[in-house]
Amino acid sequence: MNDDPLAGRAATEPPRGLVSVLIPCFNAEGTLGEALESVFGQTWRRVEAIVIDDGSTDRSGEIARRFRDRGIVLCRQWNRGASAARNRALAIARGEYCVFLDADDIFEPRFVATQVRAIVAAEADICFGQGVSVWPDGRAMEAPAMPPAASLDRALSRVLSDGWLPPHAILWRTSFARKIGGWDATLRRNDDGEFIARALLNGPVIACSRGPRAIYRQHDAPRRISRRKDWSAIESSVAIVERLDARILGRPHWPLSRRSVARQAYELASEAYFLGFDDLGARAEIIARRSGALPPLPSTPLHNLGVAVLGLRNKARLSRVRSKLPGMPWWSAPLR
Repeated sequence: MNDDPLAGRAATEPPRGLVSVLIPCFNAEGTLGEALESVFGQTWRRVEAIVIDDGSTDRSGEIARRFRDRGIVLCRQWNRGASAARNRALAIARGEYCVFLDADDIFEPRFVATQVRAIVAAEADICFGQGVSVWPDGRAMEAPAMPPAASLDRALSRVLSDGWLPPHAILWRTSFARKIGGWDATLRRNDDGEFIARALLNGPVIACSRGPRAIYRQHDAPRRISRRKDWSAIESSVAIVERLDARILGRPHWPLSRRSVARQAYELASEAYFLGFDDLGARAEIIARRSGALPPLPSTPLHNLGVAVLGLRNKARLSRVRSKLPGMPWWSAPLR
C-alpha cells in the first residue's frame, strides 16, 4: 500500500484561524458520516478534516470520500493503531489549530468557534472545553470542566484524577502538539491521558471555554482502549505513572499533581494485583509508597483494614478469589 503524496502539506505557513480536525478511523462505517457532518456543520467555517483510514475492511473509505468536495483529506494506511493514525494526521495538518476527533464521536455546532475564540484571546497553546458522555439509552454525564485560570499543577491534577475530558474537547495549537512529539503509539491504554499530561509538563499557556460541548459516545465496542485489561494495557498504564513520577519528583511546587500521581499508582497497583500481574503491581506500589499514598488513601473502612492487615497485594488477591465465588458480597469487590 503506497502512502498518499501529502507529506509536504504541513511545511507551508498555516492559514490563520484554520482548524484541522484529525480523525483516526478503523471500521467506523456506522458512525464516520455523522462525525464528519458534525465537523462540516460547525459555525466556524475554517475547518479541514483529515481522515486516516487505518486499514479498514468496511465501507469507511467510501463514506469519507463522499465529503471530498467539502474539504476532507483522506489517507489510507496499514493498520497501525489510533495513535499512529493521529500522528500521521498531525504531520500533514495545515491548520493553525487542531483537534483530535474519534470516528464515533461528534461536536455540537458552535464548539469549534467557542474554542478558537478562547485560545486566541488567551494566546494559549491548549484550550480545554466542555465534554459530555452520552449512552445509547439517552443517559448523559457532563465531564468535569477545567477550572478557569487553573495553574498547571491544578490542571494536571484534574487530568490525573476526576478531571478527564474526551480528547476532542481540547483544542491545540498545532505547532505545540508537534513540539511535544505527538501521541505515543507504543502505549496500549490511556494514550490520551499521557499525551495531555506530557503537554502540561511542557509548560503551555492554557485556556478554558464554556458552552457548546464535545460529545463522547459511550458503547461496548471491544476495541475500546480504555477497557483493555490484558498485561500490555496494564503495563502501559504503569509505565505512564512511572514517567509522571519521574517528571514531578523535581517539582516540589506541584503538590496537587504529586498527590494525584500517588493515588493513580495506588489504584493501578490494586488493579494489577487483582488481575494477577504481580510484577506490575509491585512497580506501581513502589511509586505509591514513595509518594506517601500508603497507608491507604481514603476508601471503605473494610478495604483500608484489609490492606493494613494483609498488605495491598494480598488484599487484592483475596478480592480476586472472592470475585470468583457465587454470591460475592459487596465488600469483597476490589478497589478501582
